[in-house]
Amino acid sequence: MPTGRTRTLFLAALVFYLFANQTQVGWLYVMSALLLGVIPAAWWLNRAALKGVTTKWVLDSSGEVYEGDEIEISLTFEKALRPAT
Repeated sequence: MPTGRTRTLFLAALVFYLFANQTQVGWLYVMSALLLGVIPAAWWLNRAALKGVTTKWVLDSSGEVYEGDEIEISLTFEKALRPAT
């Protein structure tokens, strides 16, 4: 699912391309291609960023919980390290 940042980069690339098409200025074509290239490059580099991350949460409450009561939630994140090859 594309994020807002992805849509912004795509829209900026489209605007640069339209300006380049009307003015025939070469560096605008380059900027448009660069912005479009950042989208798949960012996906490729970040596709495994959360691989191996596990979460555990614990709800600390005594008895029943009602609206407005204070509760304590503990979150633990762990990243499994890959063995050295």
